[in-house]
Amino acid sequence: MAEGKIIVKHRFVPMRILAKSGKSSDLIVEVYNETPSPILLSFDFEVPKNALIGFDSTTSRKKKTVKLNKIEPYSQEVFYVTIYTTNQTPPYDYPLRYTINYHVDDYSKVLDKKVRMCHLKVI
Repeated sequence: MAEGKIIVKHRFVPMRILAKSGKSSDLIVEVYNETPSPILLSFDFEVPKNALIGFDSTTSRKKKTVKLNKIEPYSQEVFYVTIYTTNQTPPYDYPLRYTINYHVDDYSKVLDKKVRMCHLKVI
């Protein structure tokens, strides 16, 4: 791993969703590469299997992978992941787990990984 650090920030837009509304929220992820070399990252997102939220409009997809292009030194990459609810989604603070995978030369080899949690509030 190169000297320096990689900063990952996330936020939901909108921050909350009304229960039983069938709406969606975008998880916006910002990645800052503060290392002197390019990095290759991928993200694995996961919601609880029994929750009525997911990564498609039917909420049947509970996992999603996002592969980023190489992030140049001292630059930033922003992407978003849409999380859907149904008209039956009850109010709850839903956990969303994501894993940041640091790759070597291609996506087949993982050098390091970090797991983070965030929560989508359905009111």
